[in-house]
Amino acid sequence: MDQYRILLALSYFKEKKKNYSISELMLILGFNNKQISDLIELLIDYAFLEYDDNILLSITNKGIKYLVSNNGDEIEYQAVCSFSHIDLENALPLDEPYVPLNFEKKFKR
Repeated sequence: MDQYRILLALSYFKEKKKNYSISELMLILGFNNKQISDLIELLIDYAFLEYDDNILLSITNKGIKYLVSNNGDEIEYQAVCSFSHIDLENALPLDEPYVPLNFEKKFKR
């Protein structure tokens, strides 16, 4: 598991606290069910996450220290998962092939 995704997941749990959504985290990280399950299991094994009395996941002090020591506290998961708005008036039609500018110059004759 790469460190950036671990830091992003920890940042997510730190920011969301008890209002997290596993499906939202899956979308942010681009993970499937098995990958997110493995990640959560890994974070629990490292004692970065723990289950509280209500059986909800929460970030531990060790997880926060790890986040801060790796500059992960500067990661804003909102900025990572924001998508730019598509202007429908300027969008190309989907039923026509896209041809990049100067495409014909890419081929040697």
